[in-house]
Amino acid sequence: MLGLALRDTGLALRDLTALARCADDIGYASLWAPEVGSRDAIFLAGAYGSATHTISVGTGVVPVYSRKIVSLALSVAVAAEASEGRFILGIGAGHRFATEAWYESRWHNPRDRMRDTVQVLRAILTGERVEHAGELAVNGFHLGTTPPFVPVYLAALTPSSLRLAGEIADGVILNWLPPEGVEKAALLAREAAADAGRTVRVIAYVRTAVIEDPAEEHDARTALHEQAYAYLSLPSYANSVRKVGLGRELDAMASGHEKAVDALVGSLCASGDAAAVAKKLAEYRDAGLDEVVVYPVPFGDDPAESVLQTIRGAKT
Repeated sequence: MLGLALRDTGLALRDLTALARCADDIGYASLWAPEVGSRDAIFLAGAYGSATHTISVGTGVVPVYSRKIVSLALSVAVAAEASEGRFILGIGAGHRFATEAWYESRWHNPRDRMRDTVQVLRAILTGERVEHAGELAVNGFHLGTTPPFVPVYLAALTPSSLRLAGEIADGVILNWLPPEGVEKAALLAREAAADAGRTVRVIAYVRTAVIEDPAEEHDARTALHEQAYAYLSLPSYANSVRKVGLGRELDAMASGHEKAVDALVGSLCASGDAAAVAKKLAEYRDAGLDEVVVYPVPFGDDPAESVLQTIRGAKT
């Protein structure tokens, strides 16, 4: 199964909803709205849901420190209704800097925060009148209506977060891992789920660029390099990449070696013509994923057209 992530940066909302309809029409199983500081991911996923008919829509991911729990529940309830029960909430710890500099919160025991968020949110969404003491303090709140059931997926990188996802979540979202790293992470999450007497779905984002014309190669390479620099400069992703044996390439990238970035992109992304992309995505699927999520990287003078090209090319 193939899912699709639609990064909203640089694209108009009308383009995003048109791309969402295209993904629905050609048979993608799911559609994910990352939150990258441009638009609210829950609102965006709800918009995708209202513009489509059969595809599942989700957030991938909302940082848990970015919303108060009642505000989160209210937004999720609307998105679930707008998508007629096809909404999935993907949440993650986020990053310390954003938590403290942007969200006016304190980075403290993020795994405990994730656990509490899932517990309290599920109670609210079932229509319970919720009382919860602690960091997530709720005093007698309940929703006026009960939305459709909302699966909760956790973004996870470290062994402890993967075990937590297996223990409490409906799914786990992996990101910036090569296929061999995906295989190990999926196994850890599923083992934790089995220990808890449950199952968990495992999906992974794969940055993807389908190149139809050799003249596009430079722009696509530049865009993929920018994504690699942006994410792998963050400690959580850098540490994860080191643990799967790409530390030397990561150090070389930090020293400005472009060939090292090419190596990282080759390990972590799917790019090239449709056949090359299909081969790489198959490696991810064979690593044990329930769903490979194509994450188009816009490139060139017409970002929306390049994303459409990737959406179509990756599905052939």
